[in-house]
Amino acid sequence: MAYDTIIVGAGVAGLTLAALLANDGRKVLVLERELIPGGQFATIRPAPPVGPHYRFDVAIAPLIGFEAGGLYDQITQRLGLRFPVLPITPALALRLPDRDLVAAGNPQQWQHERRTTFPEQVLEAESFWHSQEAMAALFMRSITPQSLLHLPSIGLLAHRERTVAHEIRRRRLTDPALRAVLDGLTLLAAGLPGAACPWPAGSLALDLPRGPIFYAAGGNGSIAATLLDGFIRDGGEIRYSAAVTGLLATNGRIGGVQLGNGTTIESRRVVYSGDLATLPALLGPHAPATLSRRIARLPELWGSYGLVVGLDARVMDVATPILQIVINDPNLPIADGNLAFISTHPAADQSRAPGGMRAVTLTTPVAPGPRWEDLANRAELLRERLLSALEQALPGAQAAIHLAEPISPQPPRRYGLRTNNSIADGLWILDARAFPGPQILAAGQSALHMYRRLRYRRAP
Repeated sequence: MAYDTIIVGAGVAGLTLAALLANDGRKVLVLERELIPGGQFATIRPAPPVGPHYRFDVAIAPLIGFEAGGLYDQITQRLGLRFPVLPITPALALRLPDRDLVAAGNPQQWQHERRTTFPEQVLEAESFWHSQEAMAALFMRSITPQSLLHLPSIGLLAHRERTVAHEIRRRRLTDPALRAVLDGLTLLAAGLPGAACPWPAGSLALDLPRGPIFYAAGGNGSIAATLLDGFIRDGGEIRYSAAVTGLLATNGRIGGVQLGNGTTIESRRVVYSGDLATLPALLGPHAPATLSRRIARLPELWGSYGLVVGLDARVMDVATPILQIVINDPNLPIADGNLAFISTHPAADQSRAPGGMRAVTLTTPVAPGPRWEDLANRAELLRERLLSALEQALPGAQAAIHLAEPISPQPPRRYGLRTNNSIADGLWILDARAFPGPQILAAGQSALHMYRRLRYRRAP
């Protein structure tokens, strides 16, 4: 039986779109090449001998937009779901060799903390932060509680070519420690350093310390699991280990997919939310001649190398933030493990680790190009520097490690391919990073934009 829509990829963007369409009564199939949903927001259980006793997030991505009236609050109201999230305070700490900065999730406290921590350029810095907060407010006003389908404000478009680095130069910020913190925040939330991060996306990434930041019980994978529950409840279907190897076309129109096992599945339309770099190969002879060049010109999100660590909980206390950014030397480039991210869970969530232990994810960003291509030769160096960063954030941690294993590196990815069904008739591109903002907000906005287009378009 043909489906109304096939969605390739069960990340948060794909599942959000799938749940909304299924809630409208559409016949939707989601195809996921992995064994679990979530993409960047997946939570994994390691294989034996570690077994199911730990649950680790595969990537570190702050959860925002779950407050009353926020983007995901609107989604849950429409779908009749409830995400298992709660706000965390303090949620974020920034560690430098000579100072720490803890964000309590309160705008007034954040202003006090940053002024106290970086006194060298207070006037210039406050001018920068004022501009950042104004841009973040403009974006957030575009996500109104009154309209689930509201698109980002047209006022944001004038700032798409500006980057965080442009604003830093404009405000004459020269303090290397402050600039390293800004890079850490934009890489954590938006996957890009300030030099490459568009100002609208960067403004929201830099808004993280103002809060609120949320924690999902059981790990970030609970977000995907909740969306999947609603999708299945409303008649949706998902298949795992379903790698799409080709897109089927009849008379120039995409009308289904072919899987790696040779199975073909028909649908009225296909929504692709996978890696853009693989799209020309999937289209084969139906790919426009310029598509490969078009994708190659798109900007790239940084990749990451990471470890999962089982840690004795005694090196933490109840005030340990669940997210930490560790900067080893602010005078050096943000490469080769000089910047690290640490994610853990509150002691109250005992589903993530055996008794008396904590599940910790450590990652360091890796730039596209030569550094990524040489990752295999630098993996041991990055491992050592990640464990050193863990010790800097949590003194005594290295002696308290019971488990330390690498996780699959997250490769750099092209982003920003926004189309109006122009690549091939019947094919829609769900680029989870086409809209500005931190990863979780960008995924939701991209899904809502696609939902709006498909909801009012009659499929043939």
